[in-house]
Amino acid sequence: MYLLPIGLLTASFMVASAVPATGNGRAVRENPHKLDCGTGQETSDWGTRLAIKNIRAKAEGHGAGIIMRPYLDANQCSRVACERGSAIWWCNAAEHERLLDSWNNIADGAQVIYDGCMNEFGGVQGTLFQEDDWRVMVGADLGCPGS
Repeated sequence: MYLLPIGLLTASFMVASAVPATGNGRAVRENPHKLDCGTGQETSDWGTRLAIKNIRAKAEGHGAGIIMRPYLDANQCSRVACERGSAIWWCNAAEHERLLDSWNNIADGAQVIYDGCMNEFGGVQGTLFQEDDWRVMVGADLGCPGS
């Protein structure tokens, strides 16, 4: 697992509410979170779909029946999927460790970004801020296989 201190991935974000927004011509599903489609470096829809699929496979234990829950220390970010130049990170911005119920929590967040931030050319990037101090980010990463 690839870990970074949270400060390396944070910036001053202009956050737009995701209830509802149509900044790129697509409606964003209603949720109590904040979606910012202007963060990160644009990546492909194909790589993002594969990365989301990879995270969902983690939620199912990769077919081995061993299901691990995602965990992060306080103020940490981790790249949790990396496919065809597209990466998904999740960050814990809280001052305490975080254990999510399922990898599907992260995959669902990435799906919201995918659905709400895709542009007309098939590029996607963005950050979904959760109200309890964690977030999911989608963007390009040249260190991913198939870049």
